[in-house]
Amino acid sequence: MIPETSNTPDPTRRYVTYYGQTGATALTTTLAHALADAIGIDVTESEQALYRSVNPDALDQLFKPQYDGTPRSNGHITFTVNDHLVMVSADGRIEITPLYE
Repeated sequence: MIPETSNTPDPTRRYVTYYGQTGATALTTTLAHALADAIGIDVTESEQALYRSVNPDALDQLFKPQYDGTPRSNGHITFTVNDHLVMVSADGRIEITPLYE
């Protein structure tokens, strides 16, 4: 796992981690690693699945700091990847929840 994330166990099988809003690692890189951990697949497979679901450049741009350097604090986006609901919030939170138990 890359250093900017920390995992929180959840009894609902929801995987929660955080990305560094001002770090050098892109949001989509952190998300690909989180997907690999949550789904139990290789990170290369998770990158491919992520890129089939969302435009990675657009996602990185959506949550990067504002022009004056202020981190974004509002908003989120939700999409599905490999039968998992993924929610990315401007506050740095990433939630990955299986759609089917």
